[in-house]
Amino acid sequence: MITPPALIRLAHLAEVDPGPMLDLLAAVEQPGKIEHQAPRGHLDRSPPRSAVLAHDTAVPPRQLPGDVADFSGRWGERHELITALTRSRPHAGQAPIAVVHGAEGVGKTALAVHVCHHMESRFPDGQLFVNLHGSTGSRPRDVADILKHVLHTLGVPRTEIPEHLDDKATMYRNLIARRRILVVLDDAADAKQIKPLLPGTTTAATIVTSRHLFDDLGVTIRVQLGLLSHHETEEMLKQVIGGEFARLDKVLIERTIRFCRGVPSAVRSAGVRLSTPESRLAHETAKPLQARLSAVGSG
Repeated sequence: MITPPALIRLAHLAEVDPGPMLDLLAAVEQPGKIEHQAPRGHLDRSPPRSAVLAHDTAVPPRQLPGDVADFSGRWGERHELITALTRSRPHAGQAPIAVVHGAEGVGKTALAVHVCHHMESRFPDGQLFVNLHGSTGSRPRDVADILKHVLHTLGVPRTEIPEHLDDKATMYRNLIARRRILVVLDDAADAKQIKPLLPGTTTAATIVTSRHLFDDLGVTIRVQLGLLSHHETEEMLKQVIGGEFARLDKVLIERTIRFCRGVPSAVRSAGVRLSTPESRLAHETAKPLQARLSAVGSG
């Protein structure tokens, strides 16, 4: 008969969620299962089957979004984050926490994901990525629902997930205790949303992205992201456009850099547009007309 760990491995190979299959397996096993009945009044303090199952499984979570292939700049911020999360010595019992904060569109998530991919080998027990929707304009995600989803991802059947928030957080910390796991909490609204999701041991590490500083958290490092400099904007355009960058008109490049105002999302969008032959052709066609209009205006 198939075992739960084997079922999780099969689900991983098929790239599907193991939770529903684990629930079905638990339901099938239950009717014919003969268990030793503890005397009344006896409190069973043995760990739940889900905790043993999730701890023994050889399939760690790999939830990081794909890295940006043409990521550029932010060298200082990258170095600070990697150093703080892999070489720092946090207080006893506290896992290192990094907060990347800044305005909308400055690339907080892109930087966090990029750094995590570079540190992936140092956290072989898995990487969790949770979007908290703290600044989307709608209501931020409920922490209890988030923990329920995370526990299910870690192999806990839905029927064995506790009802109360504190119990969910305790089970979560027990499951990842002593594991080298990396947790990304993206777009956090406030500290209340973050605290139940923080690991409890120093073998793990957490990166939080937000528009806020979180002064009430024991943060290892805070990295503030601002706008890109002129040089960083040009380098990013080079990465996005590729080999065609050298053929572009310098006036067009300078105009694009000024237009983007150092906002990474705007730079990427402009670079994608300039990398298409249609955009380059339109610019080349417009240059003689611009020169003629300038001559008429000056005359």
